[in-house]
Amino acid sequence: MRQALVLAVLGVVLAVLFTVLQPPDVALSQLAVGSALTPLSLLLTVRKVKRPKGRDR
Repeated sequence: MRQALVLAVLGVVLAVLFTVLQPPDVALSQLAVGSALTPLSLLLTVRKVKRPKGRDR
């Protein structure tokens, strides 16, 4: 879970950096993909793969 938060923060930092360096289209793409979609898909995958605590193999 911590990795998804770090990934989201890194995406926001990169989006701000791209905004400062003047390619706004890249900044918007980075903001959408890097700080929203990638961490969200990571969290959903971990949630789906996580095993119930009561079951042992």
